[in-house]
Amino acid sequence: MRGDLLKKELQIFTVGDLLSHYPYRYIDRSRIYKIAEIQNDEAYIQVKGIVRNIQEVGQQRSKRLTAILSDDTGNIEMVWFQGAQWVKKTLKPNAEYIVFCKPSYFNNRLNLVHPELELGSEQQAETVVGLQPMYHSSDKMKSKGIDSKGLLKLQRTIVSEMTAAEISEYFPPYLFEKYRFLGRFETLKNIHFPENE
Repeated sequence: MRGDLLKKELQIFTVGDLLSHYPYRYIDRSRIYKIAEIQNDEAYIQVKGIVRNIQEVGQQRSKRLTAILSDDTGNIEMVWFQGAQWVKKTLKPNAEYIVFCKPSYFNNRLNLVHPELELGSEQQAETVVGLQPMYHSSDKMKSKGIDSKGLLKLQRTIVSEMTAAEISEYFPPYLFEKYRFLGRFETLKNIHFPENE
């Protein structure tokens, strides 16, 4: 199922194709904001809080899933229009989550629309600390759980298991010495998981 979606939606047929599916940007995940600090002009942010009041609202096309995220400084509403059933099944009420999203206005209020969620207890294991790559996905893929975070997990698995011997070079050795190029192995690791800016 996942393989079929990768082929159909992103033209990814091989491990090499996946390694060539480069991030379109990097997000700094080193800071966690308080809800009271969130501004409408922020880029992507992380917030930690307790999820409460999970409910479906609206009818038919306007149906959506909402939940309240609370910390010691306030509350903010989270909203999902797509993939709501999948999110509803996985969301645990009264649990602590790390929420990652770009704040935006919905119904004249600041909201977190389609945020990425991680249980607070899993945050250390799952999140890239510092610069996190963001990958293009599609609505169909996101509805099946293959969003940027899902692609990140695939890339992490591949990069952690590949070796320099498995990655062929395009240039002869004398060019690497003359221009001090990084090899493709190191280049791919740095593209997907840069240590710093």
